[in-house]
Amino acid sequence: MTDPAQVDALLACIDEEYEDLGYVGLYQFSWCQRSPDHRPPPDVVAATARAAYEEFRRRTPTTLVWLAWPAADPDTAVPADDDTVPVLDMDPDRPVSEPFLALIPA
Repeated sequence: MTDPAQVDALLACIDEEYEDLGYVGLYQFSWCQRSPDHRPPPDVVAATARAAYEEFRRRTPTTLVWLAWPAADPDTAVPADDDTVPVLDMDPDRPVSEPFLALIPA
């Protein structure tokens, strides 16, 4: 069971990111929940991320795409296959040459 207040707080972070950048990386659904002085348990992060992702997709027309670093530009996005499973976290040590999943306006 997820805490509705945590989901709302996460959605506020996601909305800001989406409005500022014109996209939101799926990793933000987990990263926005963590700070140096706040480290929720992994199962709480995952459940809150999933609930916020589903709500964001329900209310915001978006397309799931692959973006590349360092200049993640929605104009160069590559559509994700229909069977791509949304990964709502990212290993911070992964190579930056690997693209990441994001949502852009539909």
